[in-house]
Amino acid sequence: MSRRNSLKTIIPAFAIAILVLSISLPALAAPALQAQPTATTAGGQASPSGNGAINITLPARGNIGNLHAPPAIVTNLTQKVAKKVNDARLNVAKKIAEGRIDLIVGQLQLYDKWVANSGLSNDQKAAIKAVVDDNVAWFQQQDIDIQAADDLATVQALTGQADQQAATLKVSIKKEAGLMACDVLDGRIAAARNASAGIADKIAALTARGNNTAAVGQKLADYDAHVAAAGLYASAARAAFEGITSADNMDSGFNEGYRQIGLANGEMIRAYADLKTVYLWYLQASRAR
Repeated sequence: MSRRNSLKTIIPAFAIAILVLSISLPALAAPALQAQPTATTAGGQASPSGNGAINITLPARGNIGNLHAPPAIVTNLTQKVAKKVNDARLNVAKKIAEGRIDLIVGQLQLYDKWVANSGLSNDQKAAIKAVVDDNVAWFQQQDIDIQAADDLATVQALTGQADQQAATLKVSIKKEAGLMACDVLDGRIAAARNASAGIADKIAALTARGNNTAAVGQKLADYDAHVAAAGLYASAARAAFEGITSADNMDSGFNEGYRQIGLANGEMIRAYADLKTVYLWYLQASRAR
C-alpha cells in the first residue's frame, strides 16, 4: 500500500475516534465532579479544593438580590397614586360639608322669614333675628375654613364642629318655633275671648229691651266652649314644646306640640262659625228695633 493511500485510511479513522471521545467525555467527567469534596468560604463563595477543582454553593433562598428596596420608579408611582386618592377623599369631604352647611343656613334663613311674618313684637323679632344672623355668619365662616383646609383630618374636625352646632341649633329652633306658634295662638284666643265679652254685652242690652235672645245666647255659649277648648289644647302644645330638651325628644315633642295646635285651630274654626251666627243675629235684631 502506498503512503498516500495509507493516509487516506488513517485520517477518517482518527476523526471518528475524536468524535467518539468528545461524546463520552461529559459522561466521564460527571462522576469526577460529583466526587469532589466541597470547600466554600463564608457567605457561600466558591473556593479551590485540595485537588484544584472548583466547587459552588448557592446562597440561601431569599437572599438573591435586594428585595426590600423597590426601584425609585415604583416608589414614585405609589406616592402619586396615594396622593390622588387622598385628594379625591379630601374633595368629597369638602363637598359633603358644604352641602350640610348650605342646608342649615337655608333653614336659618327660612326661620328668619317665618319670625318676620309672625305675630311677635318688634323687639322679639329683632332679638331672634340677631341670633339667626350670628349663626348664619358662623356657619359661613366654618365653610370657608373647611374649603381652605389642605388635609382630611382638619376638614373632618371642622365638619364635626359644624354638625354639633347644627344639632344643637336644630333643637333650639324647633323648640322656639313651637313656642312662637303658641304665642300666636294665645293671642288669637285672647282676642276671641274679648270678642265674646263685647257681643255678650250687646245681647244683654237687647234682652233688657224685651228681645228673645235665648237662641243667640246658646250660640254664644257654644262659641265660648270652643274657645275654652282651644285654650286647653294651646296649653298642652306649650307644655310639649317646653319639654324639648335634646335631639332625643326633639321630634316627638315637636310633633306632639303641633298636633295640639292643630286641635286648637279646629276649635277656633268652629268658634268663629258660631260667632258669625251671633253677629248676624245681632245685626238683624238691631235693625228691627
